[in-house]
Amino acid sequence: ISFLRGRLAWQFVKVGNKNFDILDARRYWETTVKEDSNSIIFLNALGFAYYAEGKYNKANQVWSDALALIDQTQTFPPEALNTYAGLALGLRKIAEQQTGKSEKFYINKALNLRQKVMRSDPVNFQADNLAKNWIWSEQAILDWKSFLPATTAAK
Repeated sequence: ISFLRGRLAWQFVKVGNKNFDILDARRYWETTVKEDSNSIIFLNALGFAYYAEGKYNKANQVWSDALALIDQTQTFPPEALNTYAGLALGLRKIAEQQTGKSEKFYINKALNLRQKVMRSDPVNFQADNLAKNWIWSEQAILDWKSFLPATTAAK
């Protein structure tokens, strides 16, 4: 129920309803993850909420937890690509706070994850199609869209 409440709050935020904000969705999803931390979907939602709040280290930690679950599965779940994409976005934001070798390290990790996503599903991870994916905020889509040129230029 908490996950669905969070999703409803998230959708209201996305359509500009001023009665809700990202904090509402994030709180519901934190409750959800406390109750069930073995769901990639729940972890992805929480990661994207943290990302939307600018809490990139927390977002990256949650997405790393989701990656650990993905590594344990026998099959590659479809929601895994959102995990990789989210982590790529989060690492890029961390890279922006670094200099020198650290910056290049995070940029390369982020770029590798982005390329993995784009090789796996080049259609659904285009900006137009991401807008149809409920979990992607407008800012995350803009960051994803601008990711490649900015990352390439930083190399």
